Amino acid sequence: ISLGVQSFDDNILSTMGRVHRSADIYNSVNMIAEVFGEDETNYSIDLISGVPGLTLAGWTEALHKAVSLRPKPKHISVYDLQVEAGTTFGKWYADEMEEREDDKGATQLSRMSPTTSSLHPSLPSADDCAFMYRYASGYLRACNYEHYEISSYALRDQNRRPHRSKHNQIYWEIGGKWYAIGLGATSNVNGTRYSRPRALSEYVYWTKELKEDNNSNDPPWISKGSEQDSDQTAAANKDDALLDIILTRLRTKDGLDLDWIANNEEYGESYVEAIMKGVE
Repeated sequence: ISLGVQSFDDNILSTMGRVHRSADIYNSVNMIAEVFGEDETNYSIDLISGVPGLTLAGWTEALHKAVSLRPKPKHISVYDLQVEAGTTFGKWYADEMEEREDDKGATQLSRMSPTTSSLHPSLPSADDCAFMYRYASGYLRACNYEHYEISSYALRDQNRRPHRSKHNQIYWEIGGKWYAIGLGATSNVNGTRYSRPRALSEYVYWTKELKEDNNSNDPPWISKGSEQDSDQTAAANKDDALLDIILTRLRTKDGLDLDWIANNEEYGESYVEAIMKGVE
């Protein structure tokens, strides 16, 4: 069971447009314990840092309340709020954000020094957000949680074995395969990621255009390429697949296995050398 806690502060929950309140969190945990028993209870919660109105003191209090839940959550996910253009927060804090282009030319918003506003709660600065991340990592590790992925913490049992999320680890495994459904959902099949349309109108049109493919076990929206695909395209796809592996594996505590790349017939030692050169 995964509970979208996000915050224990009712004012912050209201600012984020959430319908639940802190009392609902405790009631939900109690119900889980009643159904499964305290010894068998297995649930996860998430928290969000960097949200409007959140102070450093408020963040430390939120983490303390999270680990003080009884029974304890066996898994905690900690995310930092990303303010995006076109969203409600993007409009509220437009004067506090700086537009920058990422490597793919997409516009991203980055935080500047916060300003005082009488209309909306103060938005934490980039430095404050960085502190919240570092503090969460140190505090949760001190509370017997393994920080095994950028946003993920697993409670250790009496034998020091961490209760990692089996579901989440699929996304970071080499060769992980999953199908995702819904607006903007991203699937990963046969080493290639596929994203569905994000806008509802585009999604409805897209689904109407799909046709059944009776010759395949895969959904019709998965392109398998053709014999006319050029060697250049195949090489680009291979490099993109490796880049995806590098980025996902470096999110994890276990890291990237360079021996796997060196011994893989698709890549080899030359790719390991290129990676190491990039690190330097």
